[in-house]
Amino acid sequence: MPPLPSGFPDVSTLQLEVVGISGLTGYTTGYAAKRAVKVLFFTAGCIFMGLQALAHNGLITVHWDEMEKRVQSLGDLNNDGKVDSADLKMGNDQLQAYLSAGLPSAGSFSAGFLLGLRS
Repeated sequence: MPPLPSGFPDVSTLQLEVVGISGLTGYTTGYAAKRAVKVLFFTAGCIFMGLQALAHNGLITVHWDEMEKRVQSLGDLNNDGKVDSADLKMGNDQLQAYLSAGLPSAGSFSAGFLLGLRS
């Protein structure tokens, strides 16, 4: 095998295999996360419709203002009093750090994760 030109790192088969495994696990995790979020939204919509139907028929009283406060407090990760794109980015970073802990290539995992979310 001829030597590599200067500036190119020597990449062994094992390193490529590790990157491939991390990318594959990232892709499958992203794909599963996308599907789980769809199920979560569907379930939340069904619960909302059920609560609204019960409230409309006078069977229960729903304090929507209190529910809004509690849901916002769950989504406000940086505790600035509002749920915005900074909270979404922070949540995404925390999720990827948690899921890629111990993997040899977090970058490959992240790229695979994003591809899995887009598929």
